[in-house]
Amino acid sequence: MTSCQPPPSTIPSTHSFWLALHRSRFLESLAAQGYAKRTITRFQYLTARLCAEAETRNLGPDALDAGTLSSLASTCPRTGTVYMERELAMVTRRFTGYLVHAGVIAPVTAPSPSAGSPEQLCTELDHWLRHHRGAFGNRLRAYRNVLKRFMTCCCTATGTSEDLTSITPAVILAFLDDHGGTGNWRLPYVRNILRFLFWSNRIPHDLSNVIPRLASSRKHSLPRHLEPGVIRMLLAATRGDRPRDLRRAGIPSLFRG
Repeated sequence: MTSCQPPPSTIPSTHSFWLALHRSRFLESLAAQGYAKRTITRFQYLTARLCAEAETRNLGPDALDAGTLSSLASTCPRTGTVYMERELAMVTRRFTGYLVHAGVIAPVTAPSPSAGSPEQLCTELDHWLRHHRGAFGNRLRAYRNVLKRFMTCCCTATGTSEDLTSITPAVILAFLDDHGGTGNWRLPYVRNILRFLFWSNRIPHDLSNVIPRLASSRKHSLPRHLEPGVIRMLLAATRGDRPRDLRRAGIPSLFRG
């Protein structure tokens, strides 16, 4: 696993910024909850990057809210690895939740029920995916493309571009039939788009369950079930009762061939 601890010279300095005090209290709360030292170190570095971005933009308490803090994560210098991008998104959500709960910043409010233009929907979906799903990069662009096609299909089927409450399961399934693509890779995209529309009060019911779930087609290298004799041999191979010993136990030759 890639280490996220940078050289000391690259850690941003936030000691003089107002948000640094709340960051310190946030890290102390993690320690009080029993988080490991290396986990707290990751939170320490990544929250320092967020604070540095806020300090660079001279954002005071009145100018910083949950949405702004989420946007700051996307403007931080790129980490270079997918793992670190996901770590930054996760840490941002945790830090934001702490600040909202402490009353330091305002929470994200649900948008108006009005459907608005496709561009407005794309902007709000982008923000929702970043804040609630930790999505970023090319995946956000793919979501925007799927949303625009989905809206076009819904407008054609319902005869209106403003009222999305008339969307039915039949309209959704018709869109999937026409735009499913090879391997049905758009299914999770449409499912999350429907969750967003329900969250934003644009549709009265959560229609995400309309999207069928497909069985995984990946081949498994390990057997799905073990015979009782094999299980007894595995248990007998353990050397000690510590969790590390139990994790390392196994007989690789059983799975060869």
